[in-house]
Amino acid sequence: MFPADPLGDFDHLTNGHGSVVLGWVDHCVMYARFEGSVCADLAAQFTAAFMIRITNLEAVRYFADSSALASYDMVAMAAVLDSMLAKRRQFKLVTVLPWQGSLSGQAERFAAAFGCFEFAQTAASFNARLEAAAPLAAGLVRQLRSRLNSATQPEADVAASQALAMYSFDLTQFESGHLTATRLPRGVAPTRGGWLCLARDDQHALELAHRAAFTEWARPAKRRPDDFLVRFVSAPGGR
Repeated sequence: MFPADPLGDFDHLTNGHGSVVLGWVDHCVMYARFEGSVCADLAAQFTAAFMIRITNLEAVRYFADSSALASYDMVAMAAVLDSMLAKRRQFKLVTVLPWQGSLSGQAERFAAAFGCFEFAQTAASFNARLEAAAPLAAGLVRQLRSRLNSATQPEADVAASQALAMYSFDLTQFESGHLTATRLPRGVAPTRGGWLCLARDDQHALELAHRAAFTEWARPAKRRPDDFLVRFVSAPGGR
C-alpha cells in the first residue's frame, strides 16, 4: 500500500524555481524527477539527500526523469553526476530520461564511465523500464506528479515544448557584465561549463537569463545582477 501522503517517503527539494523529488518506489529502486531550473544550491540539496538514501545499499536501480528541465548550470549538474559516480559500485542500473536539449559532452562521458547506464529515448520507454523494475511505481509516480504543480510548473511547461532552441551562456565574463550566448542546433552538445536553457528565441533566452541572474547565479560584486549585455552567436550548423 502507498502512504496516504505520496510525498511522505520522498524528499521534495525546491528553491522556488526548480524542484527535485527523490525516493524509493520499490526495494532498491530509486526514482527522481527534476523540474524547472537546477542551480548550485538545489544540486547541493539533491546530492546530500541522494548520498543519505544510498548509504551502503547494493544493486540499486535508479530512474531519473529530467524531461521537465528548462535550464541548468553545467557545474552544478557535474556535482550531481560526481555524487553518483562516487557510488558507482552500488548500482545495478541507471536509466535517465534526458531533457529536451542536447546532451552535454560531460553527460555522455559520464554515461560511458559509469557503465551500467542508459538513456531512455522516450517517456514511454522510460516508464516501461521503471514499471518493469517496480510494478507499482506508476501509481505512486502519478500521485507524486499531481502534487508537484507549484511554482516550477511554468518551467516544466517550457521544457515540454519541442519547438524550443537550446542556448549555452558563457558566464566567464559575468562579473564585468558581458555574456555570450550560443544558439545550439539539435544534436550539438555544449562542450564547456556554463548555463543552458531552452527558449523560443533570443528575446526569450534573454528574459530567462535576467531572471536567472537573481534566482540562480552568484551575485556580482559591483553591479546589479541583471545589468549585463549578451552577445548572441550561432554555433556551426545553427540558425
